[in-house]
Amino acid sequence: MFLSDKCFPPHYVIYLCLIGAGFLAGLARYNQKKAVQPVIILLGLTFFSEFLSKVLACEIKNNSIVYHFYHPIQAALWGVFFYINMRSILRRTVIPLSILLLASSILNTIFLQNTDIFPGNFVKLECIVLLFWSFCLFFEFIDKPISDSIFNDSRFIICIAVIWFNLVSYLFFVLFNYYVTQPKPVFSIRGIHYFSNYTYYSLLLLAMFLKCNHRANDR
Repeated sequence: MFLSDKCFPPHYVIYLCLIGAGFLAGLARYNQKKAVQPVIILLGLTFFSEFLSKVLACEIKNNSIVYHFYHPIQAALWGVFFYINMRSILRRTVIPLSILLLASSILNTIFLQNTDIFPGNFVKLECIVLLFWSFCLFFEFIDKPISDSIFNDSRFIICIAVIWFNLVSYLFFVLFNYYVTQPKPVFSIRGIHYFSNYTYYSLLLLAMFLKCNHRANDR
């Protein structure tokens, strides 16, 4: 049975619980947190996709198809988040880069990495774009007056979470397909990825309990 300790070991259950807790905490305040609604939706989508991917990994030994759908949707939702929260001129990059990401995802699946292979090419590009957007928003927060408590703003914590995750996990995405074919590397790159995920989703969970100091559509 796929709902077994073998398919869902304790570390993975903790991982799912962090994602689920973040989603439920955000959902409870969904109408009050318009600026982070795309992140709340993403947490729900992530919980479902990670559960499904684990089931497929246990049942058919390949869950790559899940990520061919999940990652472009994730990129689109992050694009919405940064578009409604960025205020600098770099906000104008969100729409064209989002279109580029979605197009590259389709082309990568059709011509380079089919649904039986993890879409590492696309994920690496997605990481770079998300890092660019998150650093743009990060510096906007840094430029705010000292009187503004940015560490109490959910959007700033989310920004830090995105930077952390994409910086630390980039190596995992680069080496993922190698890791699948060589299940026992010299060091456990997967362990680094789990640590990165725990920190990332813990920060997103924390952000769900904080306020957005300004409305999503403020100027």
